[in-house]
Amino acid sequence: MAKVRQRTWTVPGQRTKRKAWGYVDVDKTTGKQIRVFKSEWTKEQAEDALAKHLLKVEQKPTANGITLGEACSRFLATRSGRGNLRSRGDRNTVRHLLDAFGKDKPIASISASVVSAYRDRRASTFSKYRKDVDGQPRVLGAASVNRPQAILRRILKLAVEEWQVLDAVPRVRMEREPQADSAGSHRPRRGACWTRVARAGMGR
Repeated sequence: MAKVRQRTWTVPGQRTKRKAWGYVDVDKTTGKQIRVFKSEWTKEQAEDALAKHLLKVEQKPTANGITLGEACSRFLATRSGRGNLRSRGDRNTVRHLLDAFGKDKPIASISASVVSAYRDRRASTFSKYRKDVDGQPRVLGAASVNRPQAILRRILKLAVEEWQVLDAVPRVRMEREPQADSAGSHRPRRGACWTRVARAGMGR
């Protein structure tokens, strides 16, 4: 809850306490505390500053009116006209995101926990094309999990920095991708190796 407070502190080496009036509030989007204090303020001036701050928060454009579908359309508009493989891949990824989250979902409701739940579902999805040594379907690789997340994070970043309809970008944690060795080949994931060993043991 927003409040007007008086802050007191002591400068090292001095006995005299210094005072400053100001206010504290909590950003409802990020959960971070907002603290504004000025030594020249009186209590009344701090109250006026808090009132202006709260009025600004209320008048700030809300992202609830912007859906993921609208945000994706804006994003694709920045990619149009390129005609390269990356821009075509972006359109395919956007279609996937709209199917996964819903085109009518407000972007303000896409929190870190929502993205995390999506990542977990994606990481446990079996690929239509990847097979293991026994010909069994394998789960999607880290790159396939990270690609849609990277596009989603870019869209949310544009909503904050350019469109100014979102206060903060939620945390998007990427899967760790295997590193290529000196010969250019990728090391198999630990999970994949364990799966092979387990299946070999079961076949004995």
